[in-house]
Amino acid sequence: MAELVFFDNRKELDRLESTISRNMKAFYEVGCALAEIRDKGYYKDVLGFSTFEEYCRVKWDMSKMHAYRLMDSVKVVDAVKSNQLVTPTTESQVRPLARLEPEQQRNVWEKVVEIAPEGKITASLVSKITKRMFPTETKKISTETHNENDSQRLFSLKRLWKAAFKKEKQEFIQWAKDQGEI
Repeated sequence: MAELVFFDNRKELDRLESTISRNMKAFYEVGCALAEIRDKGYYKDVLGFSTFEEYCRVKWDMSKMHAYRLMDSVKVVDAVKSNQLVTPTTESQVRPLARLEPEQQRNVWEKVVEIAPEGKITASLVSKITKRMFPTETKKISTETHNENDSQRLFSLKRLWKAAFKKEKQEFIQWAKDQGEI
């Protein structure tokens, strides 16, 4: 029974990963596939990765932040496509909308579609309209981006610390004590 479930999961994982391979530029499909792999735990059950982030990094050379941006973009596209003929074509177009509520996302997107010169929608235009219509939400984005960058740096430091030899760790701790840091 367990082998059958494993086989079915492997087959489903292969199908989803095939979607990612063929469509790396098709952000919506990639975001959907990544979310399903994460939500169903295929990265762990089938491939044995301990975390989804490790799976993305090793399998796709994709940062945690980018994977989550792609998955978040799916929600934004789903929110804005319901009442628009024109939908976002790139992840960068939806990025400024990701921190807004679905109704706010629809309002911004309607305005962008309405005023886009010659129908050419750019990420820059979406960002400008978002900042103009919802200035307080855009301030949150810059703060959260800073926190995400700090989180990424901390993750990198932890990885380097794990890779360091015991003697190097001891020398660093002694240096930090000498500097009065700890």
